[in-house]
Amino acid sequence: MLPIGGHALLLWFHVLGACTWIGGQLAVAVVVPVLRGEPRLAAALGRRFQWVAWPAFLLLAATGVIQALDDGITPTTLLATSAGRTLGVKLLFVLLSGTAALAHTLTPPSRRSARLSAILGGLSLLSAVMAARSSGARHVVAVEPEATKRALALELGATHAVDPSGEDV
Repeated sequence: MLPIGGHALLLWFHVLGACTWIGGQLAVAVVVPVLRGEPRLAAALGRRFQWVAWPAFLLLAATGVIQALDDGITPTTLLATSAGRTLGVKLLFVLLSGTAALAHTLTPPSRRSARLSAILGGLSLLSAVMAARSSGARHVVAVEPEATKRALALELGATHAVDPSGEDV
């Protein structure tokens, strides 16, 4: 067991932020296909999730920066070590995930088509899953009704792929 101290608490808050950000996106990805016939409910779900997601993302980013600096990884030494390069890959996916989610959030509903929502949401989720895999997550489950997207998720690192229309999730 880790002794309870500054580093353990920082790690706990970092994992909490990551689980909320990535897990929340996975949960929304599972629920939204069920709500396809109810666009107002899907939109309400997205709006409510933002109240939890963005603070979690900021917590994840802030604790990650503090941990990296605490471990001696700085912007100038980021690519000099294997730990720094791994962190660089994680940062790339986290930034891509956050950017796609922010673009989705800032696009006015009147200009947001279902296709754009799916692309931005999928890009954000895929980036979050790849960040989880690069962080050492052993199990990543893709929940997707389309077989081609499930196959792609498996190719990109998901360990399991589930069809929510044919299986209980």
